[in-house]
Amino acid sequence: MAKDPTDVIRKAVLRMLPKNNLRD
Repeated sequence: MAKDPTDVIRKAVLRMLPKNNLRD
């Protein structure tokens, strides 16, 4: 559980993005 809602959205975006973007 992230403290900020933006962190939750970021995790969701990272999931949608390919593994390559995870490194960026």
